[in-house]
Amino acid sequence: MKNDIDEPREENSENNAFSEEWQQLQEDWQSYQPDIAKIKRRIQWVTWRMVAVLFLDIVVLVTYVPFLLYFVLPEETSLALKIWHVGMFPLLLYGVYWDFKLRLPLFKLENESTSQILKFYMRRVNAGVKLGHFGYRFCLLLVVFFLLWVGAGFVFDLGEKKLTELPFILFGTVWIGLFAAVMYWYKRKKLKEKNYLEELWSEFLE
Repeated sequence: MKNDIDEPREENSENNAFSEEWQQLQEDWQSYQPDIAKIKRRIQWVTWRMVAVLFLDIVVLVTYVPFLLYFVLPEETSLALKIWHVGMFPLLLYGVYWDFKLRLPLFKLENESTSQILKFYMRRVNAGVKLGHFGYRFCLLLVVFFLLWVGAGFVFDLGEKKLTELPFILFGTVWIGLFAAVMYWYKRKKLKEKNYLEELWSEFLE
């Protein structure tokens, strides 16, 4: 009989504890305020990183043209290297164009209100998702180009014996595959951050 009396009491105690815990979570949620100073510091750091990336894009693009003219196109360079580096040029152009198109609109913050700062940060998170998706697909395209290049080395004499060597083929495929894996991980990471922040900041983003 005593056990029958104790069980409802224990159950009521657990229900009360759960109710109090849930009430505390609701109060914490309702009183939540984003750390704007911390978010602004994060935005500033990402801004400098974006500037560095775009500057690097320009440097690579500007130096690639004389590299082609003076090191790739001369007659002594093998046909295989000419095909690879000349074929990479349009891919490089497209990558730089896409990078600028994605990042340039993310420099301007309209005003310093909480809503605008959070929306601005979310735009950069969304851009991170797009960047990871583009980088992943770009690496897959690069793998296809590499394998076609290797295949041409088996069919034609391109002046590079290494194109028919298994260690070189494996090294190139794995190396590009690792970049693809990193970009896929980055995309998933930013997507997870996006979903979390959209839920956390829902009332501030409206």
